Amino acid sequence: MADAAPAADPRSAPTVLVARKLLGAGMERLAGTCVIRDGGLDVTREELLELAHGVDAIVADPTVAVDEALLEAAGPQLQVVANFAVGYDNVDLDACRARGVAVTNTPDVLTNATAELALALALAAARHISEAEADLRRGRWRGFDPGAYLGRDLSGATFGVVGMGRIGRRYAELVRGFAGEILYTSRTRKVDAERELGVRQVALEEIFRLGDVVSLHLPATAETTGLVGARELSTMKPEAILVNTSRG
Repeated sequence: MADAAPAADPRSAPTVLVARKLLGAGMERLAGTCVIRDGGLDVTREELLELAHGVDAIVADPTVAVDEALLEAAGPQLQVVANFAVGYDNVDLDACRARGVAVTNTPDVLTNATAELALALALAAARHISEAEADLRRGRWRGFDPGAYLGRDLSGATFGVVGMGRIGRRYAELVRGFAGEILYTSRTRKVDAERELGVRQVALEEIFRLGDVVSLHLPATAETTGLVGARELSTMKPEAILVNTSRG
């Protein structure tokens, strides 16, 4: 086992605010070169603003609003905001740009994990796994009942993918073994995915009308806010499944 990295010299090392929590490996790497101020999972907004004073960098996550107030609290020496997430809608990019503060994120690290989660949620909904598990824990299960928790097959189902970015494409790869057909909608046509996965681009309304499983894989933007509402839901099949692993 490797020895822990020596603590950074507070007289010369940059100061980093870990706004809430960073995994152990990340904290160890920072500890050798930086002075760390650790907010913790229960940090309040007021405490965060106080901790930010004079830091050179902020490590945020999607629950931390990196806005004008936090940037102002940090001060003019702030150089970078590192967002511990793929999305960055919690960061005021205009305010950072105006202050010359760089913003980074962690693209692609959760692509497979999120796609697998979306598939797991679809399977759980189709097979009533959550209901069965809850009944078991609450003592409601009384033995084998051939009519209980039957669920439905997803083999041969029509899968709809809303947003064919990295995660949406990986999800399409995973469900390919189940799907009778994979439909997708995206801002641009994905010719490579069509050729390699056999997916077909259709309009958003067709996704909701035809899909047995509709999975949302979108960033949180002004364009996507409110994208799915009563009108879209009303067109879905009665037994259709909607999975949302999008931002927001």
